[in-house]
Amino acid sequence: MLNTLRLKAQALETEHVEKTLRMRNLHLALASLAAADELVEEIRKSRTHTKDKIELGNTAAEVYEEAMRICLLLAEKSLFKQAYWEKAFYFCEKSKSAVLLAAIQETNAKAYANIPADILEKEKALKADITLIERQLADRPPAAMEKNLREQLFALKNRYQDFVNKLEKQYEKYYNLKFNPKMVSVAEIQQSLHEETALVSYFVANQTQRLYIFWIEKNSFKVWDVPQIEKLTGYVMGLRNAIHFRNDQAYLKTAHPLFAQLFPKQVSKRVAQLIIVPDAMLNRIPFDALLTEAVENESQGYAHFPYLLKNGG
Repeated sequence: MLNTLRLKAQALETEHVEKTLRMRNLHLALASLAAADELVEEIRKSRTHTKDKIELGNTAAEVYEEAMRICLLLAEKSLFKQAYWEKAFYFCEKSKSAVLLAAIQETNAKAYANIPADILEKEKALKADITLIERQLADRPPAAMEKNLREQLFALKNRYQDFVNKLEKQYEKYYNLKFNPKMVSVAEIQQSLHEETALVSYFVANQTQRLYIFWIEKNSFKVWDVPQIEKLTGYVMGLRNAIHFRNDQAYLKTAHPLFAQLFPKQVSKRVAQLIIVPDAMLNRIPFDALLTEAVENESQGYAHFPYLLKNGG
């Protein structure tokens, strides 16, 4: 079903781009991906096998990237640009939260919410039983066996849902952590920002070699969709190696081009504090060491370089 929803969205997007140019196709594509997002959450709740989690994570990342692309396409063609930017931001943060949530869910939940070990074991056993039967069904057993397996699966899923409902009532913290994660909106972020603070969140779109940049300030919200520079990964690794091995020329060759890629518009002097939410390979670089202007040589001394860190002062 998850792959079907993705393929439907892709077909609708292709029809829009190559044939009809009808906005309706993009709206239907986005609706399919929104349904895929909900399905990802349902699948995630019951998976225990590592291979399944990895495969689901890869598929979910593609769903979120495709959803962002369609949101930005709609923003280009709509008078309600802000609304589609906000939807794109939702999918961007959903992609990041999925990785963090998976990591959190592997931690000691008992310590987090004071849940007895026997309840955690019951949850683990129910999920393992569901996964086992679904794998048996995937092997296409004979009709009689398939009917029996589907009945068992139906009963197990009902038991698991009852278990989740009890968790919601008895262990609210654990339930909210695993089954009811809340996504923060742009408006909520803006309410918490000071006048001189900006938050910038990145998404590296590997399928289309684009970079989505979400810029949020107290009273403004902008989104940039820019092509990735050639060999972006090479620049990232080059900057890291230049800093680690103290290679001045390599540093100067990478620090400003990366700044130009990551900040399509010069950072305003009014921004005294910058909150950066990186993605993928961008987690590996120190943003404060990026150079806001090109430096031809190191003779002026590192103390006088135009670091991003100095932007506000």
